[in-house]
Amino acid sequence: MVRFGKINVKAVNTILSLFILLFTCPIALSQEIITRVENATSCTEMISVPVTVQNCYGVAAISLVLQFDNTMLSYTGYQNKHPSLGGFFFVNENNGSIILSWASLNPINISFGTLIEYNFVSTGGVSFFNFDTLTSGSCEYSNGNGNVLPAQFINGQTAVSQPGLVAHAGSDVTITCGEAVELTASASGGIPPYTFEWSTDQTAQTIILVPYQSTIVSLNVFDSINCSGSDDVFINVLPASNQQIVSLHKGWNGLSSFIDATDPLVETIFLNAISEVVILADRRRQIFWPEGGINTIIDWNTNSGYMIKVKEGLDLSFYGSTHQGKTIQLNEGWNLIPVLSECNVDVLDLMEGSDVVIVQEVAGRLIFWPEMQIHTLEYLEPGSAYFVLMENGGEIVFPDCQ
Repeated sequence: MVRFGKINVKAVNTILSLFILLFTCPIALSQEIITRVENATSCTEMISVPVTVQNCYGVAAISLVLQFDNTMLSYTGYQNKHPSLGGFFFVNENNGSIILSWASLNPINISFGTLIEYNFVSTGGVSFFNFDTLTSGSCEYSNGNGNVLPAQFINGQTAVSQPGLVAHAGSDVTITCGEAVELTASASGGIPPYTFEWSTDQTAQTIILVPYQSTIVSLNVFDSINCSGSDDVFINVLPASNQQIVSLHKGWNGLSSFIDATDPLVETIFLNAISEVVILADRRRQIFWPEGGINTIIDWNTNSGYMIKVKEGLDLSFYGSTHQGKTIQLNEGWNLIPVLSECNVDVLDLMEGSDVVIVQEVAGRLIFWPEMQIHTLEYLEPGSAYFVLMENGGEIVFPDCQ
């Protein structure tokens, strides 16, 4: 049989009192009331600024004085008053201070929520809000007995994008196909700094494009509070006199053109395929190496042959006018020649009468070697380039296409 000792009635009553206290919210009453002016942003001149409260338990009276810069903000009224604020309620604005007073015979409990929202018209920029905690009684909460409750007041700010953000993509422009165009974005109004987004998926303020047909390029500009403005620019692309498309396979290729490019800068010619180009080189050991940021070739030379390595196969377009010269000067030793013809050229006919030793592909096994009677290379193809070994210097002339 279990025996119990003498019951301590006083101890039981103490425990019971603590239990009742625990579940009738006295812990909440001991917590500090937090009042905060929430930071607010707006892309127009109209802005609403919420005032929130937390741990607002057993409150029977509220006094809040919120100060603002009335040279930048004009108070227009309030909205979204908390439904608990029945009884006496008063809001007034006076010389850059908003005075809120409330009292009721029925204390309220708000764990967290918006007490009220103040509405303003702004002239733009960043404005600050401060609770007047230095003046006695200006910012205060009290219970039904008139006792002031512990409270903390947190200031805030508002940012308004006024004057409104205006984006500028630049003036409409007319170019010839194959020519590069530079577009520079700008913006006014809003709250700097700005970020830029072009419809070409580029995010720099200045971009370079080589469009092959007339197009509209759109610009979106965002300011520091994510307000936006947009603008378009029209690029009118006139047709080039001629076009040459050269197909390159993955790896090394010989490359040349019979087109004098509208814009001869190699960075322009390869702009739309720049991600695939590993390196371009000529016989003078000048190179274009995009990933390394090196361009010692500078301008495309139609009278030169090139070696190029690409990551993946691609079609490269040359826009401009047909090159008029047909004669290539050859030096003693090795040369790298272009194909200045719009059609296949018979190697035997082209090299007849010259001191040629070998003609071979840049990246392939085909070769023309008269002395060894090897003629696996029969034709030179437009767009390619070939190594030529000469016993003595001389010249070759590409024939007209029949």
